[in-house]
Amino acid sequence: DYNYTVKISHIDLPVNDRRVTIIDPIAASENNNNLVPTANCFMVAPGGAFCFNPYKFYINEALKDNSLLQGWCSSTKIQSVKVLWQTKENGDVGDPVLGVVNSSNDHTNIVDIMNGSSFENARIYCRIAPNTEGGSGVIAAYDGAGGTGNILWSWHIWVTDYTPNAKADVSVDDPNKRVQNILTVTRFNIQ
Repeated sequence: DYNYTVKISHIDLPVNDRRVTIIDPIAASENNNNLVPTANCFMVAPGGAFCFNPYKFYINEALKDNSLLQGWCSSTKIQSVKVLWQTKENGDVGDPVLGVVNSSNDHTNIVDIMNGSSFENARIYCRIAPNTEGGSGVIAAYDGAGGTGNILWSWHIWVTDYTPNAKADVSVDDPNKRVQNILTVTRFNIQ
């Protein structure tokens, strides 16, 4: 057994070099003011960052309370958030799509919470690794510190460079045909 100390100097981060795994220790909340409406699934581009209030959501552009979540944690609010699971880029090889966490107990470089005890001002922050090619992951909110206790809610993160057109004109010429599985894309885009 040997221990090696390797010193590397570089001009910028080698994000395209697959021999290097980059752990970004910067908190997901740092310089992340991209507030988006709460959803059960977020579609995010590699390198994207966003935040949301877990206790609120929108219906027809009107802000509503998530009374179910607020009821579950009326006395003990969300205390922590953590990556519950994530895929690797190419199935079982490659880098984790959300990113490499700081440690098994510290996921704040990927997902973090601020003001979790406030229904009005809570923010969950999420930052995706810039060198990923896409995949899925789930972040979860816990009633205990450090990702312990009960999971109160979870959100799916779909990492993809696909960008849907937020507006489109569609004509249905045959009234007998049914349009199924319509995805409504709001005016909010996660960059």
